[in-house]
Amino acid sequence: MFYPVRQVQILGGVKYGKGNVFGWVRKKGTKAHQGWDFAARDNTTIYAVADGDIVHVDTDDDSNYGKSILMSFTGMYGETFYAFYAHINSSNVSQGNRVKAGDPIGTSGSTGNAKGSSKWAQHLHFEFRSERWCNKGLEGRIDPQYFFGPPPFAWMSGGEFVPFYERAATQAATAATSSGY
Repeated sequence: MFYPVRQVQILGGVKYGKGNVFGWVRKKGTKAHQGWDFAARDNTTIYAVADGDIVHVDTDDDSNYGKSILMSFTGMYGETFYAFYAHINSSNVSQGNRVKAGDPIGTSGSTGNAKGSSKWAQHLHFEFRSERWCNKGLEGRIDPQYFFGPPPFAWMSGGEFVPFYERAATQAATAATSSGY
């Protein structure tokens, strides 16, 4: 399984609470987040996460998801899964194309409800699904953690993305210094 972007960081930070991960409740407790938001500046290359087929490409920026790509792939036991990429800028695939894991399929963007995002909030919204089309809520969606493992957070610090392991090391060093060790 490939990540949909090469520099793997989940958008997060003090402003965002624990990060934009699956099931995180936001919008004043009325909406659960349906995937992961990968930190990605506009026009960052996005990749197929598995060998599969492109089943839909939306080139219109007329929904909350904006422009998007939906691909299907086969799981370990023959089940069909879907990978959904939203807020994209461009697609270099078409419906019916066969792709291999790691193939470039488009570029990230700031379309849909991500339109106008500052460069520090630009992201690729990514979902795994058990159904081709899903309604609002989490039904039919699968936590990406089941495919990728725990989310790799990127905490925002002074306007720059800082990987979670660097942030933890900095905090540990600060704590050790302030305690006299």
